[in-house]
Amino acid sequence: MSMRREQILTAAGELASEAGLSALSVRAVARRSGIGASTLRHYFPTQQDLYTAVLQARFDTQLEDRSIGDSSQPAVQRLVDCVSQFLPPADDQVQQLQHWLGMHAAALGPESTTQAHDLLAAFSARANERIGHWLATLAEEGALRHADQDRAHLLLNTVIDGLSLQFLTPGPEISLDAARAVLTDVVTGLIVAENR
Repeated sequence: MSMRREQILTAAGELASEAGLSALSVRAVARRSGIGASTLRHYFPTQQDLYTAVLQARFDTQLEDRSIGDSSQPAVQRLVDCVSQFLPPADDQVQQLQHWLGMHAAALGPESTTQAHDLLAAFSARANERIGHWLATLAEEGALRHADQDRAHLLLNTVIDGLSLQFLTPGPEISLDAARAVLTDVVTGLIVAENR
């Protein structure tokens, strides 16, 4: 990545952290970056390109490969550790999932916009890339129960989405430990081969 593009993304990321994605106007990001608007447009021709790049950069800093490549550790443990990053980091931080739910509502709800739809698509694509990478790593080791990685991918997405909704649904609260236990059960029983 060029230094100028990195400079723009850093400035845009700071603005987004301070005031949300709606603060990412061309003028505001250019001013924060110390460049002209035409230079910004050279690197990010559309507002959507800028939004997508900022969202993906923020996503990448929050989602690690952790120990997925360390075959000395059990495959179940490594995959659960990676996928658990989609859950709240602690029981008292469930409100972070409100952003996830809000993104879905803005993109898919009755008042959805093209911009919100594109942002959700970019977020989902990046999440799917990460999960795909983790599954491919385990597949190379022969640690997956089935050769169909798409099936395992869909199953993981379904479980993570379901657990995320469970955290946000009024009623009996789910703990992070309970959510990880469910995720471990699914990975053990349906994704990773026995004795891996």
